[in-house]
Amino acid sequence: LMAGRAVAEPWAQKRRVIPLLLVAGAALGIGASGLDLYAHWTSGLRPESHAYGAAVYTIVALQALLVAVAVVMSLYTVARWLAGYIHAERRATFDSAMLMWLYVVGQGLVGIALVHGFPSLLGAG
Repeated sequence: LMAGRAVAEPWAQKRRVIPLLLVAGAALGIGASGLDLYAHWTSGLRPESHAYGAAVYTIVALQALLVAVAVVMSLYTVARWLAGYIHAERRATFDSAMLMWLYVVGQGLVGIALVHGFPSLLGAG
C-alpha cells in the first residue's frame, strides 16, 4: 500500500521506492512460504502418512503457487517501472500486482487459520 501511494507522487520522489518495495514484498512472500513448508516438514508431518498431512501440504503448495505468481507479477511491474511505463496516469500493471498481493496475503491468512488455528480449536493441536 505504501508503494501505491508512492505511484501518485511526483517522479523524483518515487524513483527508487517502488521497485524496492515490490522486491522486498516478493522476498517476504517467498520467505514466508518457505518457512511454513519448513515448519511442517520438521514437525514430522508427511503428506503420505495421513489425510491431514496431505491437506496441509496441499494448502501450503497452493500458497506457494500464488506467491510465485505474485512474484512474477512484481518483477514484471519492476521491469515496466524501470523502463518508465508506470506513472500516476498509467498504473494498471502496478494496480494488478497490488491486487494480486492483497489476495495472496488474504489467502495466506486463511490458510494459516485453517492449518494452525482450526486444529487448536478442536483440541487436536
